[in-house]
Amino acid sequence: MTRQAKYIERNRALGLCLRCPNPAAPYHVLCTDHLQKYRDYSARVDKTRKTQRVKEGRCYSCGTPLIEGETLMCQNCKERWESYEVN
Repeated sequence: MTRQAKYIERNRALGLCLRCPNPAAPYHVLCTDHLQKYRDYSARVDKTRKTQRVKEGRCYSCGTPLIEGETLMCQNCKERWESYEVN
């Protein structure tokens, strides 16, 4: 086991953030600061990825090539999206 893996395992067992010695947020493995940074980064990357997919003529959700007549989302993703029930 690598030194990094041991560090992560130890911090997880102690309830600490995986990236710093601060306590982890409830039900998470990162502290609130690192959790917010990760969410910001993830949203930025996701937006960039979806924009790139649309430019390339692929489904922005799953990345499969779009068939003629489909816009933004492939038929599979569209059906899956419509099957979700809104409460």
